[in-house]
Amino acid sequence: ESVPQKDLLVFTQELSTLIKAGLPLDRSLAILSDLTENTYLKEIVQDLLREIKGGKSLSEALSAYPHVFPKIFVNMIKAGEAGGALDEILERLLEYLENSEELRDYIVSSLIYPCILALVGASSIIVMITFVIPKFAVIFENAGAPIPLPMKLMLGASGIIAGYWWLILMGGIGGWFGWRRYLASEAGRLSWDRTLLKLPLLGSVVRRMEVSRFSRTLGTLLKSAVP
Repeated sequence: ESVPQKDLLVFTQELSTLIKAGLPLDRSLAILSDLTENTYLKEIVQDLLREIKGGKSLSEALSAYPHVFPKIFVNMIKAGEAGGALDEILERLLEYLENSEELRDYIVSSLIYPCILALVGASSIIVMITFVIPKFAVIFENAGAPIPLPMKLMLGASGIIAGYWWLILMGGIGGWFGWRRYLASEAGRLSWDRTLLKLPLLGSVVRRMEVSRFSRTLGTLLKSAVP
């Protein structure tokens, strides 16, 4: 189970505020365990508190949840602990997370309109093939006129959709899960990323976005005294 990026951002912001105010780490985590609204994240914070009281460092406790706290998060906390500047590191980490969230929101908002257009367009095509074209075919038959070839092809597609929609739906769902499983593998992900980078227009956008993310991450780590 993962934690939404915004919840992680709020957790980092609140922890940074408490540490900067001079509260000890265990007291700060105890307060956060009461303030955190996300149930799963609340359990993680309580577990972090137990581990720290048991003698572990914060970075060691965080490393037990790699699906929640990314490597950059753990490494920066570790650098802050080693340098005795945990409050400064948390501020830099907060800035990094905020910038990442802004970039993500910008990309999502930019894709909403094209996705809506694609969905509306696909729905219109399905409605036209399934309901409109068959009615036009009846008109041609009643008039005794031959049905044009394009309309015959669309009639065939209409019959397939109407008769085998359940099979198409199952195939789509199966294909989606298969695609997700393929992307979860290292070879599949590498192949897909290579394809993305080679796409016209979109490839250049992906390259710039990833270079920006890499540079920002590297800069944040170097500023945080991570070798």
